[in-house]
Amino acid sequence: MKLKQLVDKAKDKSNFADLKAYIKFCDEYLNYISDNLQAIIVSQNENHYRFPVRTF
Repeated sequence: MKLKQLVDKAKDKSNFADLKAYIKFCDEYLNYISDNLQAIIVSQNENHYRFPVRTF
C-alpha cells in the first residue's frame, strides 16, 4: 500500500466503523512504516518522544 492510499483511507470515517476495521488500518500503517521510514527523530529533552520521518 502507498502513503496516499493510507491517507485517503484515514480521511474516510466509514473505514473506522468498528474496532476490527480500526485494527486493520493500524496493521496496514505499521506494515507501511516498517518498510518506508528513513529515520526516527528523538527529542533532545525527552528521549521517550520519537518522531518517525519519511522524506519524499
